[in-house]
Amino acid sequence: MSSPLRRSVSRSSPARHTPNGIRRTPANGRASILVDSPAQQLADDFSRIVLDADRDFRNRLDATSDEQERCHLEALAKALAEHEAVRASAERARERLELEMERMKQKREADEKAGVERERRKVADERAAADEAQEQERREHEEKAGAKLKVKQENDRKAAKEKEESDERRRTEAEEAQARSDATAKAQRDAQATQQAAQTPQAVPSPAAQAPPPNVRPPAASAPHVNGTAPTTQPPLAAATHPHATTVDSAALQHCGPLTPTSIVTPMNARELEHQRYLDLHKRLKQMRRDVLAEAHRMGVKDRLSDKRRELTTAIGQTNKHDKAAQQATMRKVRDIVLAGASILPLKVDISPYIISVSPEALKGNNADTFGPAGLLFMLSWLAKTVIRQFAAEASDDGKAADPIGVLTVTIFANPDLRPNGIPLIDMLWAKYHKVCPALFGISGTQNTKAGRLRLGWDLDEDDAANYRRFRGFAVGFAAITLRDFSKSRNPNPAPNALYWTSLARILSTPAGLQSSTQYTILQHMIHLYVHRFIQFYGGAAIAAIRKACYDFPATAPRLASGGDDPAVQAMKSLPFSLQKEYQLTL
Repeated sequence: MSSPLRRSVSRSSPARHTPNGIRRTPANGRASILVDSPAQQLADDFSRIVLDADRDFRNRLDATSDEQERCHLEALAKALAEHEAVRASAERARERLELEMERMKQKREADEKAGVERERRKVADERAAADEAQEQERREHEEKAGAKLKVKQENDRKAAKEKEESDERRRTEAEEAQARSDATAKAQRDAQATQQAAQTPQAVPSPAAQAPPPNVRPPAASAPHVNGTAPTTQPPLAAATHPHATTVDSAALQHCGPLTPTSIVTPMNARELEHQRYLDLHKRLKQMRRDVLAEAHRMGVKDRLSDKRRELTTAIGQTNKHDKAAQQATMRKVRDIVLAGASILPLKVDISPYIISVSPEALKGNNADTFGPAGLLFMLSWLAKTVIRQFAAEASDDGKAADPIGVLTVTIFANPDLRPNGIPLIDMLWAKYHKVCPALFGISGTQNTKAGRLRLGWDLDEDDAANYRRFRGFAVGFAAITLRDFSKSRNPNPAPNALYWTSLARILSTPAGLQSSTQYTILQHMIHLYVHRFIQFYGGAAIAAIRKACYDFPATAPRLASGGDDPAVQAMKSLPFSLQKEYQLTL
């Protein structure tokens, strides 16, 4: 390495130049030895002096350069060593910092983990304590609710028993009054006949003239029993005082309980009593749903139960009249939803207050245990409510939409898993039907007053057209439910075909002056789309009943102020033409 001083110090020496600035050098590079002249000798000596001085100068310069180079090298080496020391110190500092940061990170993570674990244990302990407290509260509440429920059910049982005894007394009094009235009428007829015979002894009355008005009675052989067995022959009931009175077979009497034998024929008080019992059941069902939701709220399962209720409403709206596979899937889905809802609230309640079609004696005789899950009562009650809504919304405009809903309804109520102790809970559906469409059960009244319309099930917040649409849906829906064939089913029919016959008979036996457009609308639509099923179950008796509905019943309808027929009566009179055109049925 060269020193910078070497570049700055000139190597030229004054001895290198001649006095006149011209250097003379022999041609061969060697000085010629001139000893012949003292001047030459002096010049040579001077040259040697100059050369020696120059040599010394160069040696000193080289020594200085070498020393400077050595000093520079030593300085560079020292700087390099210091730099290396600084770098090593920095590396050690970095490593110490990284280690410190790693220790701090590990400590922080350990602290955080310990904190999370402590928080988790704290939350778990609090949750366990809360669950334990809630469970304790639930047990205490269930014990209190059970005690209250037992007291309430005992009171309800006593009230039902007292009401049943009162109803029995009223029914007995009505039967006795009817028997006295029949006896009086018979005595009057006998007296008139005797008097007439005394006045005209030669006249012989014809048998046809003495025969009572013909009754439409369904043949026992053509009407399948609700349990698949042949119905027994029922003796004729008391003679009806109205020419359109109708009788039914023993299946109807067995289904409708103790009120039915007097409610099909003349006594209207028995029908009113039965109707009021179903209206009372409708109120109890509304209260039951409120109680169940309150209980579910206290148990913390109200949201789950409400979700199942919404799922049930959605599923019932998915019935399919075109695709049987889709309809079967919908029925399975509805059954699963009802069962899931029942399992959410398995609290047992007495189901006897929600059953009318089976007498209390029959309930106790079949099975002393009349308790069922409260969740099941809630879900089936909501199903009945939703089915009625579907009839009003869909079947009112498209009658064929009622058939899959009817199939779904009877299938659910006939399912063994949804019948507590084998008892069908379909009275929930009939209670709703009594509320929205009383005319189906023989309740009559005038449409000219607000009270009369309320009595017939009218919604006063809707116009006439909307109400008639509702009644159309209810009528065709009722037929879709009650005209189902269970002859090949292992389950008993929860809605026997006799209910359809009973409804038809009660409407046709409405006294003159109490007939209404509501009845004619219902009668037309419960016959029109299901006439083939009606004839399938009751044969010639069904045709005779349809003939009475189409000809005899409209003939006694009250006229309008203008003298013409009500549009509903005109539609009923034109029904035979529709049956002839669509089903080739000639009445």
